[in-house]
Amino acid sequence: MTAVEDRVIDTNWLTGAKFVLTAPHRGSRWWRIAAGVALLLFVAGVYGYGGKLYATARDLAALRKEREFLAAEVERLQTELAVEGATRLELERQAAELNSQVAELNGHVKFLMARGAAAGKGTQ
Repeated sequence: MTAVEDRVIDTNWLTGAKFVLTAPHRGSRWWRIAAGVALLLFVAGVYGYGGKLYATARDLAALRKEREFLAAEVERLQTELAVEGATRLELERQAAELNSQVAELNGHVKFLMARGAAAGKGTQ
């Protein structure tokens, strides 16, 4: 006898095993696909929302910077307006003073013309 012939093959388990019909696990494959899609959608949503938060924070910082710039610009323009208003008032005061001097000088000229006309008539 050879080594192959001496070997005993136990086939008793074939007669004692139960045969149970089962369907393939198709639902688990769809469940995995659905879970993967849900995970991708979740990651995309978090990324989109996080991106919006980042964009909002970035926009907020830019708006604050612009507000500070505009506040400084408003202050500069208000100062400039106050200076121009004071300059305008001073120029109006000077114009009124010059107009009164013109009126006074016109009065002197009329007086001198009247005196010269009266002196010219008296000598003839």
